[in-house]
Amino acid sequence: MPILDGMSLTFKLVYSQRPMYSSAYLVVGDELRPDRPQHCILSEDFSLICHITIKCWRQRKVGIEHPLLVFKCRDHSICFAAYPLGWAQYGRRPLVDLAADGWDFGDGDGDGDGDGDGDGDDTVSHDVPTWQQTAFGAAVDAAQGKRWPLTSREVLQATVPKPYGVFATQVRHIAGVAALFRLDVESDDKARELVSARLPVSHWALVVSATRIRDGPSHDRWQREGREGWATTQKLTPPRRWLRHLLALGAALGFWGSPVSG
Repeated sequence: MPILDGMSLTFKLVYSQRPMYSSAYLVVGDELRPDRPQHCILSEDFSLICHITIKCWRQRKVGIEHPLLVFKCRDHSICFAAYPLGWAQYGRRPLVDLAADGWDFGDGDGDGDGDGDGDGDDTVSHDVPTWQQTAFGAAVDAAQGKRWPLTSREVLQATVPKPYGVFATQVRHIAGVAALFRLDVESDDKARELVSARLPVSHWALVVSATRIRDGPSHDRWQREGREGWATTQKLTPPRRWLRHLLALGAALGFWGSPVSG
């Protein structure tokens, strides 16, 4: 099983077994704070309200820049963090670049409801800045022929816009995108059907992309993976509309827990 390092995840059972709670973070006084949920991530009876209290604030070393609020459910004896909208569990870069309150940073073309239904929208997004700072950013750069620096010193010396990391990191992130979209020839039809059922891309298009990646010299495989990954990503427009589908896809493939709302 490939490493989904573009979302900073390995295929670990603990990640896929734990549901993920997401919430908009709104400005309250001088801090960003999510709404307190009525149900925890283990709740099965939504007619009953969980006894949820605030446990602590947790600062991430990488990824999400503001502290996360951690809740504790006294009924189910579990603690869980509130992830900002746009992020996958434990991710270092967001799936979709949104403001803390859940609104678009990029193209401003979201439908405003965040339901991710994708109804009636089969256009292709060529808005590179919309995806540049997300988990798909490495694939975007590769498709444009941009190779990240080989060393950390080169990253520090780079001018604006600075690359996210070194070339080895870019390769891993691109492999993560390819794994999420099942752009490897070894993937079975069932896995690709999960992708085509949730995203606006056909099963055949995924097979064609996987074949293009396979049939080429090994030295530039990273660039072919990036190009094909970006071709699929561009179909997710507007990005905010497809967030729910991306989260559901990653959960179905076992890369993170099922998304829940409180």
